[in-house]
Amino acid sequence: MARDGRAGKVDEFVIDAQTGVITHLVVRETHWWRHKEIVVPVSEISEIEEDEVILKLDRRELENLAPVEATAG
Repeated sequence: MARDGRAGKVDEFVIDAQTGVITHLVVRETHWWRHKEIVVPVSEISEIEEDEVILKLDRRELENLAPVEATAG
């Protein structure tokens, strides 16, 4: 959840290989005909509830974060 409404679903976690600490969430935004995955730093998490992650960002700020690049293979 962004500050101003639904932002998507947490699809994956990015984990630092050396420390084993989660550093980012991959949030999947789905629209009628397309989807986009965005990398969100854990520092942007406001709180975590049982079935919801609440971000410090609004949806516009979320749109400005780096998308996940498709990889071949």
